[in-house]
Amino acid sequence: MQREFVSYDIALKLKDLGFNETCFAIYENGKFLLRYKAVNSRLKPKIKLSRTAQLCITAPLYQQAFEFLMAKLEPWYPMLEITVFSDDSGGIRQSFDGLTNNDEVNIDFYGKEDLIIKLDACVSNCIW
Repeated sequence: MQREFVSYDIALKLKDLGFNETCFAIYENGKFLLRYKAVNSRLKPKIKLSRTAQLCITAPLYQQAFEFLMAKLEPWYPMLEITVFSDDSGGIRQSFDGLTNNDEVNIDFYGKEDLIIKLDACVSNCIW
């Protein structure tokens, strides 16, 4: 199940960008730990870190990381399109006019972790 969550290094980058969502898992001293509770026979996330939890970092699911980064990118790239193939490779494309030949951004990635790293680089270049 750990493969559904971002790595410790990515979790640190997301924290630096302001990620503070409730998650099913954390990294405590770099060690991956699942944390959830059962409510009405459904699993609910249990982790929302307080400001005092300095040794813990939330471990978001990849989809949480994608949503967070896409929300950060939307003001700069409102037409951003991500294509993901069955082997988790794909491409990121932003077009000025919706036509393929007028791309502003055209980036290939080779796995979920690589996609997060490249989206993080886009966010860092746009926001900071």
